[in-house]
Amino acid sequence: MTRLALSGCSIAEIGAITGHSPKDIDAILHTHYLGGQSELARQAMTKWEQQ
Repeated sequence: MTRLALSGCSIAEIGAITGHSPKDIDAILHTHYLGGQSELARQAMTKWEQQ
């Protein structure tokens, strides 16, 4: 879910793939993963993918 969000997918697109409700997606992403640090998360994913 996080990778979809970081790649620019909308909440609706993520829901179509995962089956989660928009409310749940928003809560999961912002509370547990992105938490206002999407740039930091993007940088970390880039580093991880380069390994």
